[in-house]
Amino acid sequence: MDHWHYQKKTETMSEEQLQFIIQDAKKTMATNPEGPNNDYYADEINYCSMELYRRARRKTERLDKLEMKNKK
Repeated sequence: MDHWHYQKKTETMSEEQLQFIIQDAKKTMATNPEGPNNDYYADEINYCSMELYRRARRKTERLDKLEMKNKK
């Protein structure tokens, strides 16, 4: 896995795609706990989760700025 490119790729994915990848990777790892690709799936889960968190944080920051602007 090219980690940098995969992280950049997650920026273009929809929230539904990110959620699907997370759930699919978790299910695959649970089905085969000793699988040789589990590190790859763990990275996918991590990068997709990081992107969802980044979006949520950015949305919260925008709402906070809007709220501050409206208080003035």
